[in-house]
Amino acid sequence: MNKKFFIIGGLAVILLLLGVWVYLLVYGAPATTDDIFANLGTEGEVTEGDIVVPPVVIEESPVVNVDAGRLRQLTTGPVAGFREVQLSTTTPALIYYVEMGTGHVYTINTESGETLRVSATTFPQTIAAEISNTGRYYAMRSASASKSTPLTVGTISTSTVSITKSYEGTALDVAFNNNEELYILSREADTSSAVTYNLQSNSSALLFTLPFLEAKVEWGKERGDSHLVYPKPATALEGQLYEISGDTLTRLPVQGLGLTALKSGNITLYNVIEGRRLKSYFFDHSFGVKESLDSAVLVEKCTGAADEGVFICAQDGSKTNLRNQEDWYAGEITFADSVWLLDGNSLTGELLFDTLEESGRQIDIINLDLNDTGEVLYFINKLDNTLWMYEL
Repeated sequence: MNKKFFIIGGLAVILLLLGVWVYLLVYGAPATTDDIFANLGTEGEVTEGDIVVPPVVIEESPVVNVDAGRLRQLTTGPVAGFREVQLSTTTPALIYYVEMGTGHVYTINTESGETLRVSATTFPQTIAAEISNTGRYYAMRSASASKSTPLTVGTISTSTVSITKSYEGTALDVAFNNNEELYILSREADTSSAVTYNLQSNSSALLFTLPFLEAKVEWGKERGDSHLVYPKPATALEGQLYEISGDTLTRLPVQGLGLTALKSGNITLYNVIEGRRLKSYFFDHSFGVKESLDSAVLVEKCTGAADEGVFICAQDGSKTNLRNQEDWYAGEITFADSVWLLDGNSLTGELLFDTLEESGRQIDIINLDLNDTGEVLYFINKLDNTLWMYEL
């Protein structure tokens, strides 16, 4: 009995399911699309009116506020090198700068403030960069454990937003002259030597050879200009200043511990350590006379002004009694700088501006550079490597 009961029950269920399927097949097809899609209006109402499409947001190029006072910050990220470039007399000057770490190149329009990336070629671990006066050629230096840093030189292509490499090697120091030639100082065996590299012809010529391994060079700006050379400064090392003109190396009557120097016209501003204190002097090449400054300034925080024999220097008035430069090199002390105009001809000084008063921030100035018109001073804040400018 139980077996028959289960068989009959199973057949009944199958017949019931078959009947439901036939009914849905014949009568279940929707007559209109309204039977398919639910009406999601309130209480069966259909919302009338135009459909509102959200606006498409187009990402614009970042813009620097170029009207934010005479002293203003141009970048928020670290900069490895920069240069103001005037491509024509009818267009605004552009500030070319190289991003630290990536080696990407950007421009800032000095009138509109628009920032554009003009090269996306990556140079890993870029720590320093030099730019030619037309913004066409670049020399990228990368981080290295050795004293000679990897160097890559190339030409920018605005059509492909990239840099084409033309030279790779190592260097102790590099600089472009105003003829778009690159000076390269490198170390060879027991000497160091410099060459002039022409990017257009991809050729180089020996400039000079030095009898010491590590040197600091203050390069001439024009082809044929003389160069100042001295051993790499150190507190315990007696430095000697030389001038190189053509193939002639001339020893100048300037020497001392920790020597550093910078030339403008016929005047050289230099530092030496005397009596365990850092001292600053002007040396007049025409008369062979030196004059001491009332307070020391670091040559590394100076640049030549438009007038010969005049310098623009950054100085922290509370830190003029320094023992040497090395604590500042190492970052053990930092400055909140004021900027001064120092005249080596008249032996006078004039305060231009105080960065703390102007910005409310501590700015430790390095890499000062005056534009060709002498109206704008650019510099880097050593504390974060951001780029700044001041309208004189």
